[in-house]
Amino acid sequence: MPLTDVQIKKLEPRETEYLVCDFDCLYISIRPSGTKAWVYRPRTKGQKKKVLGQWPSMSVKEARQARDEHAARHAGQCFPDVTFREMANEWFKHKALPVFKPKTLHLIQQRLNDYLFPAFGDLDINDVTPSMLLMVCQKIDEDGKHETAHRVNSLWGQIARYGIASQRCVRDVSHDITDALTPVVNQSMDSIHNHALLGQLLRAIDEYVTPHTARLVIFQAYTFVRPTEARHIEWSEIDFDNAKWEIPATKIKKKYPHIVPLSRQAILIIKSLRRRGKYVFESVEKPPACMSSMTMTMALRRVCRITGLPHMVPHGWRSAASTILNEYQWPADAIERQLAHKPKGVRAAYNFAQYLPIRRTMMQWWADFLEAMKNGTRPPEVEYRKELMLSLGLTI
Repeated sequence: MPLTDVQIKKLEPRETEYLVCDFDCLYISIRPSGTKAWVYRPRTKGQKKKVLGQWPSMSVKEARQARDEHAARHAGQCFPDVTFREMANEWFKHKALPVFKPKTLHLIQQRLNDYLFPAFGDLDINDVTPSMLLMVCQKIDEDGKHETAHRVNSLWGQIARYGIASQRCVRDVSHDITDALTPVVNQSMDSIHNHALLGQLLRAIDEYVTPHTARLVIFQAYTFVRPTEARHIEWSEIDFDNAKWEIPATKIKKKYPHIVPLSRQAILIIKSLRRRGKYVFESVEKPPACMSSMTMTMALRRVCRITGLPHMVPHGWRSAASTILNEYQWPADAIERQLAHKPKGVRAAYNFAQYLPIRRTMMQWWADFLEAMKNGTRPPEVEYRKELMLSLGLTI
């Protein structure tokens, strides 16, 4: 006799899992934990039982509909049985593991374990509907984790498209729900662009930050590389004769080598340090490791708190440099290349030293500009820029 919600609610857990029949191969499974799940057990030889969803999030009516859809699809023998967990683990092994860094892999595994596996791990990937995925993502959304909701949806999409390519998944339901999620508003890193405030910040760094940490903070300001790249600079990467720093591809976010022309000020900072291990900015507390990821962040946070300046983060030097260099009309291509932003399309095939002469001049101007702001003097002139740009065939 068909089950009702009232009957299901009265079913109590036992020491082992047991099944209660609804009808036509549909059962409710009562697990020792108290979880109640819908299970389809087809009579067709070779077909495995399938968990369709959990009660009460999947009602009796929805479970019967899911059973009918599953039975109809497999009657045509279109796709083999595969659970979402099986598909996700296969995708992780063959697609994610060879490509992503350990930190990214950890985040992927965390999102699978926290959100997708509990809801869909034992379900056939083809049984998951857009509304079921939306329910999971909306719960994340309601917790205020808007970006996480989008990333979980995107993760489902990557796994589903892998299944489509291997002819085991019908479609990617993540496309159907993207617009139903709260849009993510991208916010730039906290930064100071005002010239006078930058000067005040630089003077405060000298006054309130310990010398060793101050050198690292100011070096990153002069070079506006990513904070991780600044911390991990090695003595072997510095070419003192040509005043440049060659960062290997393994250290760059975009995975290609990057040259950083070093200003006179940046070279002086490096030469003021004693060479011990391989890192230029070696940790005082834990040598031979480099300085920690929080060193610059905490230093800037403390300075801004003491002085009342707007909040500034280490990554903010990149934003400040980009804004001010564009303000003074340095070539956008040179600025983007100095930020290690890889161009797209055919331009991506250009040599990684592209625009090096103009970048060398630009980096010295930037260091002179920061020095002028710190000293409260006029910004350096840029008249020489026009002649140099014309010699390189660049548009002014």
